[in-house]
Amino acid sequence: GDASRVLTQDVLKRLAVLDADAYGAWSFIDLKRVLDGTGAEPYKSDGRMVVGAERVSRALTNRDTEGSASAAE
Repeated sequence: GDASRVLTQDVLKRLAVLDADAYGAWSFIDLKRVLDGTGAEPYKSDGRMVVGAERVSRALTNRDTEGSASAAE
């Protein structure tokens, strides 16, 4: 979407729509785990947990080419 910030619960819903097998059972903890250390960690805005779209885009651009974050545990 065009939003600069997206609620973490909406991020989880969008991921589940993209790939239910990979992301359908994800919780906030899973999302936080894969975003930790990327510069795109969830943060509070107006009292609600959000993810910055630009931060995620930057993290995806800079990520390792050795596989997706969903594969790392």
